[in-house]
Amino acid sequence: MPSPSDTSPLHGPVVVIGGPGTGKTAALAGRVRGLVDEGVAADAVLALVHSPAAADRFRTAVGAGEPTVTTFEGLCALVLRDEAHEAGVDPFAV
Repeated sequence: MPSPSDTSPLHGPVVVIGGPGTGKTAALAGRVRGLVDEGVAADAVLALVHSPAAADRFRTAVGAGEPTVTTFEGLCALVLRDEAHEAGVDPFAV
């Protein structure tokens, strides 16, 4: 049976549903690697995961360039740091 990364197009949204150990991370990591291999800048790819440990595992699984892999909370902190002055916040307090 082909995996989702083998059958779905690289561009556009995707939903991967499966139980533990069914290859969800591998399927999504394959899509990210495919995008980077196709010429999409790695820093233009964002992957949101549920925990810092999952982010580390996903970064290892992707291994292509430096895509942004973070939690939702981490993304919010990143945006606040980058836009702190515009938001009237001390960037060192974030």
